[in-house]
Amino acid sequence: MINQISFANTIDELQQLKENSFYRFFSLLKEKIQIRKYISAAFYHAYYRSLGRNRSYSLSSFLYAFILMKFLGISQVSTFIAILNLSPLLLELCEFETIPDSAQFSRFKNLFHNYIHEFMSNIVKDAIHGSFQISPELASTLIYDTSAVVPKVQENNPKFLNGIIKNMKRLKKTNPKLDPYAAAYNNMPSHAAANTEIAQVYANGIICYGLRFAIITNGLGIPLDVVFLDDEFKKKHPEIELSKKDKSPDEDKSIADSVSLKPVLTDFFDRFPSYKPTVFLGDSAFDNYVTYPMLIKEFKFSKVVIPENIRNTKSLPLPGFNESGHPLCPFDNQLPMKYEGLSGGKGRAPRIKWSCPKTRFVKGKRLCFCNNKCSDSESGRMFYTYPDENYRMYPGLARDTEEWFRLYKIRATAEKTINLTKTVFGSAFQQSLSPKSLKSDVYFSVIAQLLTAILAVKIKETKHLRSARRLMKKVA
Repeated sequence: MINQISFANTIDELQQLKENSFYRFFSLLKEKIQIRKYISAAFYHAYYRSLGRNRSYSLSSFLYAFILMKFLGISQVSTFIAILNLSPLLLELCEFETIPDSAQFSRFKNLFHNYIHEFMSNIVKDAIHGSFQISPELASTLIYDTSAVVPKVQENNPKFLNGIIKNMKRLKKTNPKLDPYAAAYNNMPSHAAANTEIAQVYANGIICYGLRFAIITNGLGIPLDVVFLDDEFKKKHPEIELSKKDKSPDEDKSIADSVSLKPVLTDFFDRFPSYKPTVFLGDSAFDNYVTYPMLIKEFKFSKVVIPENIRNTKSLPLPGFNESGHPLCPFDNQLPMKYEGLSGGKGRAPRIKWSCPKTRFVKGKRLCFCNNKCSDSESGRMFYTYPDENYRMYPGLARDTEEWFRLYKIRATAEKTINLTKTVFGSAFQQSLSPKSLKSDVYFSVIAQLLTAILAVKIKETKHLRSARRLMKKVA
């Protein structure tokens, strides 16, 4: 409570806003960056279509208001309106003559969320250009990560899950083999009761209910895109599946990340065809045989830095290979394994299946008759070779080298950007249960970061391109 800023303290600061660094910062931002140039004709016409040009508030004034809220760190519209009532200077910065009511702010975010995303993308173009002026290497590094906006619904209350676990423990008394925690996970609803678009997701190490999104940043930590992996995304990409799985939450997250990667990157590069990053950074969720050739062949990354996922690394002894490329028995390099043909499946990389040479079928069942087994399976050892396996082992650079570790450390900037988006700029503290409103709020959090970076480049204070607070002190 000691560090909590009271409403009274905020009002005291606003009364001296002319001398406040924030006022000079936002005035300089408006002077150096003309946001009207980022407003598309479609956005303009959509806004003025219903009431014509006689709307009481201009489109740019609403945009300035939401951006101002982000820089002030205000997450609730009611609080912002109360402050506007007490500060004519803030009203002037928003270019409001009178103050809109809370319903008008809410309608704006709900009606124009897709146009706000487009507005954000238009700003990204200048942010990409500015990034290359700072560091061509970091500007050419692309980082992919996922997170979620978690609204206040009853399913996110810890008591909700604890109640399900308690019921499962009761059932365990009559069914000793029941795992109450696994059963509780399987019995959790797929969606929140308050809004079916708020789905069960696995984010930040916990199961919760929210809106999952993918975020793309560059090596400088500047956000380049935010894509919500929701029903709208599924309709746009019917070829993918992002449904709830029956296994562990860890697997839920990894599948969502890896499957979403290609369509998100495809849409991103369609919008920014001239942007050609050379390095891709991702976490171990992307470590599979499909990802590497896709990133290198289709998206033309020269280096892919993804740590190995322990689930894809077998602890069994590895076979050698003969001159024909056939795997050999791990305990007898004179004994080639049996070729079982091509294997695959939806979402799986093409692969060749090999089996232990000492197996045979008995009454339709494969059995291993080896006296020195390399696998505990009664059907014997199965091994797979992948045509594109070299891309995983050598994805443009050698694994576990000084360069590999140096590049992977950069990935942490994406997590810092997510924290800025959700915490510093307040997207994690929204009261709304409207997915459209929640999306718009995340977009405005990203827009505030983009404008900070562009302003830092324009006034040659690039050390502070990710910190609006420090930039404010510089312009004070």
